[in-house]
Amino acid sequence: MWFCLGFAIFLGIFAGLRYFSGRAVWRPDVRDGPHGTHIQPIRQGRRRPVLGVRVIVPIADDFAFEFSTEGSTDRIAKALGIAEEWQTGDREFDDAVYISSDDARLCMLLRQDARSRRAVLDLTHGADGGQGLVKWGNPGVYCRGGELWLQYAGQPGMSDAEAWQIAEFAAPRLFALVEGLTRAANGPLRDSRDVFVPRARTFLAVCGALFFGSVLNLVAISAVPLPLLSDRGAMWQHACHFGLVATLALLGAAVWQLGRSARTHRVLLWVLFIGGPSTVGTAYSLFYEANIAFDHGAERQIERRVASLHERRGRGRSFYMHVDDWGPTGGERTVQIPRDLYGALSPGARITLIEHPGALGVPWVGAIERAP
Repeated sequence: MWFCLGFAIFLGIFAGLRYFSGRAVWRPDVRDGPHGTHIQPIRQGRRRPVLGVRVIVPIADDFAFEFSTEGSTDRIAKALGIAEEWQTGDREFDDAVYISSDDARLCMLLRQDARSRRAVLDLTHGADGGQGLVKWGNPGVYCRGGELWLQYAGQPGMSDAEAWQIAEFAAPRLFALVEGLTRAANGPLRDSRDVFVPRARTFLAVCGALFFGSVLNLVAISAVPLPLLSDRGAMWQHACHFGLVATLALLGAAVWQLGRSARTHRVLLWVLFIGGPSTVGTAYSLFYEANIAFDHGAERQIERRVASLHERRGRGRSFYMHVDDWGPTGGERTVQIPRDLYGALSPGARITLIEHPGALGVPWVGAIERAP
């Protein structure tokens, strides 16, 4: 039952992340800017200082790309042959701008339209050779969900006047890029689409669903005092082995489906650092449930002594006992127990553990009683 519920939760989270990943982002605190743009301040918290600004304009076509300066991970991925970036043939542009896209319409536009290239260069490096507006941080141009925006973020303390100045600078260049993109969307390659985007969103959604699902399952397991595993380390060992194999399988599938792209390494890093730990957490919760649900072995009774008792107060009250000689290794263990059992125990009291062998060979305790 719990396996089916967990699988349904995973599918629900995956479907939600997959559907909304390509949609327009809800943006609080957006206000009208100059020349038909919209301005959104960037903060780390609602009441924190402004760190930067987004200048947003609408676009009617389904482009998804990013223009930025080339980072260290991008250079390493290109050197290793994992990433392959489109080149426009314009030396100044290719050296200054990293194109995160495999859309043939966009690449043809940048190769053929000097005005669009100039607009991107001005937005990402400043019309004055990198001074002035660029002092606010590393700028980038993004397009997703029917929106095209310039983002400057870096140092706290940007004023409204400075944000308006950036929007004044960005507006004509953003609209020049929108004009070029509109032509490209209706040009000879109008039926071409960037197949990388839906495939990458699928892998990102899988990793996101694994992450949220594993967190929910682990919280649910830890919130219930019983049953509990006698040796959690053995179960984590099983989960790590399975998680390693699953992560390698995800990485292999991503390389196979995505191929060499300017963004492949970014998806691989997401799979490795988000999907990897999440597969371990998911495997732990699945093995935990299977170890208990499919256990048909004979139970046994084990007596132990309570070393100490304590309770924790927060939003509620939780009750714990400390046992010196616990599990197969005889190590110390602090165990959450029900309130009625907590009231019946005292330090030095003897308790009886009802232990089962476990379907996967990891013993688990189904009940704790005060010894007669």
